[in-house]
Amino acid sequence: MALDLRSSELEHSFIKDRISVTEKHFSEISSKLAAYLKKLSQVRDSGDDLAGSVTSYASTENLNLSLRKYLMQFADILKAIQEYRDAEIQRIDVKVALEFSNYKPICKTAKSELKASFDLHAKELSMKNQLEKTRGKNPTNWQKIAQVEKEACRIQDEATRTTLELSKRIDNFEQRKIQDVKNTFLEFMKIELVFHAKAIELYTDAYNSIKNINVDEDLKEFRSHFRSYTTSLASNNIQVEDQIESVNSNCDTNKTVGPFAISNSGFKDSLESKVSPHITSTPKDTSMKKMFYVDCRL
Repeated sequence: MALDLRSSELEHSFIKDRISVTEKHFSEISSKLAAYLKKLSQVRDSGDDLAGSVTSYASTENLNLSLRKYLMQFADILKAIQEYRDAEIQRIDVKVALEFSNYKPICKTAKSELKASFDLHAKELSMKNQLEKTRGKNPTNWQKIAQVEKEACRIQDEATRTTLELSKRIDNFEQRKIQDVKNTFLEFMKIELVFHAKAIELYTDAYNSIKNINVDEDLKEFRSHFRSYTTSLASNNIQVEDQIESVNSNCDTNKTVGPFAISNSGFKDSLESKVSPHITSTPKDTSMKKMFYVDCRL
């Protein structure tokens, strides 16, 4: 049943308040949904970062093979979850947040139409008062009275038509608002259920991947590699020690035998024979020769 907006000014005020409340709270819900989507986007980005860090670590793990394998699987699953989360964000933005944000122009239009109805109703009352005054002042001026009556009837018909149209629009506004709230939040829950159902499935796979890490086998592989490494290191140390000992032994031997084990006098004679051709036989020459004498004792 259509509402009679012309019954009283209280009804006009009541409907105006209904529209204002809807506009205010739908705008607030839209703002909170935007903040909600922003938080989800941050979780998605953090999830991608976490998956990247796990992948980076797993790629460096060369000894623990099962750890490497299942961490890679775990990281891939985390990435897949974030892809589904991104789809969740896009759907909520389009099918939920946008629906509430669309009510701002709808409420603005409804208030404009309601104000036009108020103004027309006030004009109708003004014309009625003018007609009564004209009849009271000039009861015999039928031409003037007829002119005012005609204008008053026109405004009354226009006001009646506008009021009936607005009555239907307000009724439709309430019906649409209720239906939209119901459908939008149902869609919201459906999107969340789809995402979380898929997330549970993927998180289960991620759990099983981590569970499949074989601690004993990886530890066994590490111990085997560590033993080989320490054995190789010990062998290298022995070789180095042998080489040092050999060098020390050669040095001890060279003190008595070897190509450099010559007497001071022999080395002196040899050196003099090489140097003397280039030095004149003067008293100063003898002193210069003495400068080349080398003691080869070690």
